Amino acid sequence: IRGGMFKQLSEKGFKALTSLNEHDLENVVNLYSKSRVCLGTSSRAVDNLPRGSKGMRDWIAPLCGISLIYDDYQEIVDMKIVPTYDYQDWNEIIDLTNSLTMDQELYDDIVKEQKKFSLENTLDKQLINIFNEVLF
Repeated sequence: IRGGMFKQLSEKGFKALTSLNEHDLENVVNLYSKSRVCLGTSSRAVDNLPRGSKGMRDWIAPLCGISLIYDDYQEIVDMKIVPTYDYQDWNEIIDLTNSLTMDQELYDDIVKEQKKFSLENTLDKQLINIFNEVLF
């Protein structure tokens, strides 16, 4: 599914950076800052695995000033701060990206809310909450 998604997007002239294997923070920020959106998908790299959100990796984008968009995976839809597209609707990815980037005020508001969420839900804060529940 993921391969098909990137193939379809590429055929429609929508360039996507995939399989980022970069560890230098400046380079990561630079690559993200050149993007229009961060494309989240609940599809797995192996098609026979169930759908699921990937977690922290996607939330780097708002910290770099880029909006995260995602497919309509219920966990993400319930958050209400991430614009969503219908699962496997590659045209909607393009339409959503274009509509978001044409409304700078809306785009900035979304990034602001996503950044706030990202900073309020860091790994260390999540671990502290777990430890507090379990140990204390």
